[in-house]
Amino acid sequence: MESVQTLAQRKQARVEEIRAGVVALREALAAYGRTHGGRFLIYGSAVSGRLHYDSDVDLLVDFPEPQTADAVDFVELACARLKLRVMCSRRPGARRRSSRGSCRRRRWFHERRPLV
Repeated sequence: MESVQTLAQRKQARVEEIRAGVVALREALAAYGRTHGGRFLIYGSAVSGRLHYDSDVDLLVDFPEPQTADAVDFVELACARLKLRVMCSRRPGARRRSSRGSCRRRRWFHERRPLV
């Protein structure tokens, strides 16, 4: 007989999945940044530790313009593999990419950590 999980237990399990996914994502993004001459900065609840069952991962993508679109694509694919939702921002002053993907322009946030 299977045990019954409460809603609170399911939410906590999802938080743990997100936390583990963020650890794996940080490693992948740091390696990508080192090999492609850019960096990713993570901010928000993934940095502060205030994760919720519906948290997304907030990232700033800081790459030279010709490589920005590829870096964003890498983030989106990596997050999809890890079952993470992502909100990408581009470095301040960068031109906006087409509407494809989930990247939106945002202001520079005080809570951020470089991954490389």
